[in-house]
Amino acid sequence: MFHTRYTLRGVSYLLHRMGFSPQIPAHRAVERDEAAIATWRREAWPAGKR
Repeated sequence: MFHTRYTLRGVSYLLHRMGFSPQIPAHRAVERDEAAIATWRREAWPAGKR
């Protein structure tokens, strides 16, 4: 709308000044399946990068 561009760092500064913070989970989900994640990273992730 105003044709203004910001770098990622600039956006970070602006959001921080407005009171926003990065949302980081306090702990991992109990249902987390490490084997399924490893399989996905090995098989599906490279296919999606292409």
